[in-house]
Amino acid sequence: MVAVVALVALAVVVLVGDGDTSMVDQSDTRTPSLPEPTPVSASEAEDPEQEETSGGSIEVSSGAPCGALATCDVYAFQDGASAFWMHNYGDHAWVSLAGTPSSGTTAPGSSLCYDGGKYVYAFQGGTTAFCRYDIEANTWFVLAAAPGVTGDGASLTFGYDGVTCAIYATQGGGAHGFWRYDIAGKTWTTTLAQPGVGIGAGGSMCYHYDAAAPGHYIHVICGGGTNSFLRYDIGADSWDKLADVSANIDAGSSSVLVGDCIYVAQETGATKFLCYSISTGYWSEMTAMPVGMVAGSYLSYCPALEQIFLSRGGVATYYSYIISSNSWMVVPAPGTGTGGGSDDSDYGYGGDDDVPIISGTLNLEVDGNDGVNTVKFTVTGANPGQSGAGTWTLVNSGTTDGYIDLESISVTNSENYDAATDEAEAAGDDDTSDATGGGELGANLDVVLFVDTSNDGVADAGETVIYAGKLDDIAGSYDLNLPLAVGGATYISLTWSVDILVGNTIMGDSATLNMSIELSETSGQ
Repeated sequence: MVAVVALVALAVVVLVGDGDTSMVDQSDTRTPSLPEPTPVSASEAEDPEQEETSGGSIEVSSGAPCGALATCDVYAFQDGASAFWMHNYGDHAWVSLAGTPSSGTTAPGSSLCYDGGKYVYAFQGGTTAFCRYDIEANTWFVLAAAPGVTGDGASLTFGYDGVTCAIYATQGGGAHGFWRYDIAGKTWTTTLAQPGVGIGAGGSMCYHYDAAAPGHYIHVICGGGTNSFLRYDIGADSWDKLADVSANIDAGSSSVLVGDCIYVAQETGATKFLCYSISTGYWSEMTAMPVGMVAGSYLSYCPALEQIFLSRGGVATYYSYIISSNSWMVVPAPGTGTGGGSDDSDYGYGGDDDVPIISGTLNLEVDGNDGVNTVKFTVTGANPGQSGAGTWTLVNSGTTDGYIDLESISVTNSENYDAATDEAEAAGDDDTSDATGGGELGANLDVVLFVDTSNDGVADAGETVIYAGKLDDIAGSYDLNLPLAVGGATYISLTWSVDILVGNTIMGDSATLNMSIELSETSGQ
């Protein structure tokens, strides 16, 4: 049985231009309040997003800092026309919506991105026109003009710097233009560091939050017949050159981010299907696509099915890539099609929160943050004999009862050694280097992770204990099958302590529990 899973946020896949795609991959980090813990000597120094806290800090990451909408829709411009369409994966039908402002026609350089709430933002292409579509009202509103004329490979994506959600844009057309649109201020910033490489046809980009080495990044495939691949560090406002794509990218290319992997379909006529591992920095060639790409082709990811959908511009045939088996299959054709209709411009981009959560009836809120599922708990500078606790509040704000499971659990240790203050640690620790030592706190931290029915931060008699033991030994997932009814709330707490007999090897160290909370339609996932 296919389960409906509310992963992070529910986001729209946006089809642009002649079948070009704009998909949203967004993660943020938010720090909710904590129950009153026992004080700890220091905050997590290496992560500026965390305020100084006591007893460990909880962070919550969501796929859509600007909101979330439970939907299974694709929005599309029809290239060279003013038409605007919506496609639903459930019934494979296209619906005509309000056309572009002033009946302006779209052109190469058109692009769309979804804010996770009620708006779709758009470049019209071939001009500086920039506008916003209101999903609920089915109307368009003209916004501040883009800083330059957009061309082939122009793209939009939402990005988050840990504080503010903004729209990032490449100009395309072989230009180096890279801009940010301030949603609240309704203004463009053109003083960002520029990529140093022109972005052309087939260019694409996606936002990624790296929890392992905390940072907010935008990955950019440059296109234009090149294999250039770059990464923009939002916090540092700087660019890095990554390993070249293992094939040239031009019109007809598309990409989508799924977890650690950026999947890329090669240019028009090609069938290569590639995967870039963000953690290792290497490209791999996956099973080839069953057909060659054409102008207007795009990729989109459905987390509920764990499949990537391929739609070929101007062709009413869909294919899906099954990630688990590295294989392709044909998907029933839609009832009607807009396809694309031009081979002038093709670029797609997206993320692991992008595409359809089928029927969109589940919505998970964590600590009041809509569409959230990735959390972490950090303890820093703990001393022997100390303890603390934290609680996550989980709410099903959708329309279908669901079940909670814990997935993608990992532990990160950091040495944080300071020779000026931690002399005692050096005496009992042969390796105080983060590069190889990694810190000893996780191995000495006693934790209890439990379903906190009473919401008091204490593992009371009768409450379900998920795990009890050393933090480093926690499992990678727990199939809790914990019921969460529509409108209902449940609580998961974590308590920690350090035995009084633990030595000085933990001085200054930090340990972080990373965990995804999944709300599924059926039990036994």
